[in-house]
Amino acid sequence: MTLARQNLINGVLGGASRAVWSSTATVSTGCDSWSAQQYTDVSSQLIASLQSPLTWWAGLSGQTPIWVSNTGVSGQRIDQWYARLPALLADASKWLYWTTPQNSFGQAFGGYTAVGGPYAGQAITLTNVLAAVQAEMAGLIQATIRAGKTPIVLSCVGVSTWTATQLNIRNDYNTWLQAYCTATNSVFVDARTVLTDGNLSTATYKAGYEMPGGAAGHPSIIGSYFLGKALWQTAAFSIMSARNLLPISTASSQAFGTQILLNNLFQNTDSGGILTGGTNSGFTGDAPLSFTSSIGSGTISGVNSHTPAAVGNNLISTLTYGGTTTAETRFFQNPASGFPIVGQRLRGVVQYDVAANSVALNGIHTQASFTIGGVTTTGIDGYALVANAGPLPSEAFTYTALTPANLIVTSGTVTAVSWSTRGEYVGASGGSAVITQRQAALYVN
Repeated sequence: MTLARQNLINGVLGGASRAVWSSTATVSTGCDSWSAQQYTDVSSQLIASLQSPLTWWAGLSGQTPIWVSNTGVSGQRIDQWYARLPALLADASKWLYWTTPQNSFGQAFGGYTAVGGPYAGQAITLTNVLAAVQAEMAGLIQATIRAGKTPIVLSCVGVSTWTATQLNIRNDYNTWLQAYCTATNSVFVDARTVLTDGNLSTATYKAGYEMPGGAAGHPSIIGSYFLGKALWQTAAFSIMSARNLLPISTASSQAFGTQILLNNLFQNTDSGGILTGGTNSGFTGDAPLSFTSSIGSGTISGVNSHTPAAVGNNLISTLTYGGTTTAETRFFQNPASGFPIVGQRLRGVVQYDVAANSVALNGIHTQASFTIGGVTTTGIDGYALVANAGPLPSEAFTYTALTPANLIVTSGTVTAVSWSTRGEYVGASGGSAVITQRQAALYVN
C-alpha cells in the first residue's frame, strides 16, 4: 500500500469525511465487470444493458442520469482501479459507483502474489487481505468525497465456487463497508440481501438471479432488476433531479430539444382517434397512424389495442410467444430525414408499463438511430447482455427508457432516421406478455 493510501485510512480512523449528496444525476463508474457491463458495447457505450443495476435504477426511477465516464475493466482488482481514479475524480460526474472488489478476494486466495499488488511481500491470510482491501476502499471513498462527489457502493455476492475463507472475508468486509458508508454518508446497497436467500455461509443466488455458465458471479436480468429497484428506493436517489415528464405535444422547444417523432402521443392528429397505420405484419388490432408493428423473428403473435390517456392514447401490445426459438416484436417509425444536425444529438425515449406475470419476456428496448455519410449510429436503452440472461420480473413495473445522449454528429446531414421499441424472447418454452407504451419522443438537441 502506498503512503498516500495509508494516510487516507489513518485519517479515516480519526474521523471520516462525509459526502454531501448532490441533486445532479451525473454518474461515473470505474471498477470491474460490474461496471463494464453497464453497456453491451463497452467501447462505444451506446447500448445500455439490462444486466446492470444502474440501467434499471434509471429506468424505474425516471431519472435522466448522464453517464460521464465508464472505465470499468473486467477481472481487475481494487488496487488496479486506482490507475483510473484521477480521471474519474476530475470529470463532471457528481456520483461515483463502486462495488465490492470480488477479484481481489478471488485472486488473493487463488495464489495471487504478483509484485506490486496489494498482498505482495506478506502472507496471504484473511486478516492481511481484509486489511489491505479495506484500506484501498477507504481510500477510494475518501478521494471521491474530497472531489465533491457522492460514492454509490454496491456490495457483491461472490462466486458459488468460493471457499469458506473467501466467504468469510466477503462477510467481514461487507460488515465493515456498510458501517463505513453510514459514517461517510455514502450510498450503500447490500446485494447479498437482494440476490441470495440470506445464508451468509454460501454464495448461492436465488433461482434465476445469477448469470449462467462463464458469467457466474454476476446478476442476471432479474437479479439486476431487483438491485436497481433497491438503489431506486434508497433515500439518496429521491433527491436527485427527476427527469422531465415526456412532452404533452409535438411542439419544439421541449426540455430535450426539438421533437421530431410524428404522432408521439399515439393518436391520429386529424381526428384524435387511433387508426391502423403502416404495414402491421404479424399483429391484429390497431396501431397509431404512421407507426408500424411487426414480428421481427420467431414464432409469436401480437394484438395491439389502445386506451385513452390523459394526453393522447396508451398503446397496449398483448404478445404470445412460441417456444424453442428467438422471437422479437417491433413497433417503429421512420421520421423524415434530410435535416442538418451539425453538433447536435439524437435520443429516443418511451415509457413502458409491463404487466404482472409476464412470462418469457427477455427485454424491452428503445432504439434511436441515424445515418450520415453512409454510417449508421444506434443507441439502445434496455438490452439483454446475453441471450439466456433470464426473464424479466413477474411483478408489474413502469420503466422509462432513454437512449444515450452521446450520439454526437459533428458535421453533415442525416439521410435516414429510425426509432423503435422492442420486446424480445429467447428460450425453450412459450410465454406471454402485456406491454403498454405511453408517450414517446425522438429528440434532436
